[in-house]
Amino acid sequence: MVSKLEHSAKKDILVAVACIIVFAVTDFYCQYQGVLGESDLYRVLVGMLDGAVSRSGINSDFHYGRDFSFGYILALYALAPPDVLRDPDRLIRLINGLGFCFSIIGLFFFWLSTFVVHGSRAALVALFLFAFSPVMLELGTSGHQVILAFAFLFAGATCLFSPLAGWKLIVARIAGSGLLIVGLCIRAEIFIALPFIVLTGVKVDSLPTFVRSTLVNALSPTAALATFLILNRQIVPHTAHGALNFFEHFWHWSNIPPGTIYLSLGAGIATVIAATAIMLVVMFNIFSNDLKTEKRTIEQLIGPIALILFPVAFWIANPTPSRHFLLAIAGISIVIGWAVSTLTSFGIIATVLGALGLIAANQASSEVVRRPILSMNAARSPYIRSPEEYQTSTHAPVGFFWQRHSALDLRFHRFKDIGEMVRTSCDRDTLILSDESEQIFSRLYKGGTQLEAVNTRVGEFSVIRVTVKDRHFAFAVKMTGWPKDAVALMLNQPSFDNYQLYADPYFPSIYDKVAIPPNRLAKFGCQEL
Repeated sequence: MVSKLEHSAKKDILVAVACIIVFAVTDFYCQYQGVLGESDLYRVLVGMLDGAVSRSGINSDFHYGRDFSFGYILALYALAPPDVLRDPDRLIRLINGLGFCFSIIGLFFFWLSTFVVHGSRAALVALFLFAFSPVMLELGTSGHQVILAFAFLFAGATCLFSPLAGWKLIVARIAGSGLLIVGLCIRAEIFIALPFIVLTGVKVDSLPTFVRSTLVNALSPTAALATFLILNRQIVPHTAHGALNFFEHFWHWSNIPPGTIYLSLGAGIATVIAATAIMLVVMFNIFSNDLKTEKRTIEQLIGPIALILFPVAFWIANPTPSRHFLLAIAGISIVIGWAVSTLTSFGIIATVLGALGLIAANQASSEVVRRPILSMNAARSPYIRSPEEYQTSTHAPVGFFWQRHSALDLRFHRFKDIGEMVRTSCDRDTLILSDESEQIFSRLYKGGTQLEAVNTRVGEFSVIRVTVKDRHFAFAVKMTGWPKDAVALMLNQPSFDNYQLYADPYFPSIYDKVAIPPNRLAKFGCQEL
């Protein structure tokens, strides 16, 4: 019997290795080249560039997410060569390369930690569903910090979950705590996964046993979180009411219904349906089985359910983009893996075919709902959709992965082209109006160009003012001043009387009422900066 189980585990491990290799090849082939995969990443890029060029480092006012990603910023400043930090093309390659490498590392430790707790079969299913979830497929092609934090989180979890004793246990606890600290400093949102760390492996034989095991499990996560808060306090230049501003701007009860859609699209519609059905079956079994079986089921599921519930509760009212639910998707994958391992007697072939069937169903269902969802979104969006060969969404993985990825790649390259065009401005003073201002602005740093930049406000509009030698540029983010018309307001601003204007053609909105007069249109095609 033992030999048969060992043989089954070996097959599971070999298939898991093959799964990670296939993911790596897929995402390597689909890597973004010369662009980043998300608008927020351009805000990170601009902060890094400005900090390097101005030599202000982490104190640059352009840094995005400094409060909760200061470790990532400091690591790049410390480890990347100065010429890389001053050039957008080389820095983009570095950011995307880090995302790709750590997506593979993260998948490995996600699989290994699940293997340690739930066994090889559960880990294999969880790996398949998580690695090839619509969100993870896209995240691995670029370099968002959450991928790096995820890798450190599950590397730490692997250390803390390992069934060790004596001095090995102490070393594992210390290593796990250190990895959690690094993960939190890279992207602090993983703090919502700490209940998962605490509750995995607890004993529910009795209330005293539950409390005792919970307190023991909480030592490392508590120490890690406390250390992060101390480091944050000592390192980060703080602004008043940062956390309050975050919730005021992004968190709203009306986002909860669409939030369920963003979660379902991110995990895969078929995966969410399967997880829901599994939870209903589990709840029925808990109430119909003997007490010993109930307790064993609760001990096995309380951790992954916490990994679902806490991230969903935190992000459901601020659901865009779907990567906000990355941790919840990991929890959903573990629950399904546990169910296949515990509630069925599927062999390796049936297990793999079932997982592949869910993955294929996720892609097919995402394509089926693509047009209805885009139509609903267009009905409530202030943007006027520009014609594209394949219509998709930036914030949610709608449609077939490969077609959506190609469409987004083309979309980001269009704004890169605008940035290259702006570098050839024929005017001494140029004002660009776009909701992708950071991406366009970042092109001015090309080749390590020295410039001075400052964030300002003009009326309700957020504006980046830039000086390059004897030339001046301004980049106005139109959506920050809605419902006011950006062109109308800028034309009436005395500080922009000498500026020639250009509005990007890809993101028109219902608030764009006034056209740029012919005599104020910016001209391009002259010598580059």
